[in-house]
Amino acid sequence: MKWGHWIEEAFGKIGRPFLPIEKYKEVMEDTGFVNVQLRMVKRPTNDWPKDPRQKEIGKVRARVWKTLNLKADEFHHSSAASIS
Repeated sequence: MKWGHWIEEAFGKIGRPFLPIEKYKEVMEDTGFVNVQLRMVKRPTNDWPKDPRQKEIGKVRARVWKTLNLKADEFHHSSAASIS
């Protein structure tokens, strides 16, 4: 949770506000899109979920991250550049 707040603060400091998901629909409509629907979906990043479908999605996403050689800690470190 802290990471999310830090990123939001960092982007604000450089004049690029980090919009919360709840604002996306409003922004899209203000831009001219019509019939915009906001749908929240779970996106697990590992095989921890108990639900078999969510578990499989998490496994696939973890494999993609591994294929890209991107680990969660590297993701957090790379985003630190916008904070510092």
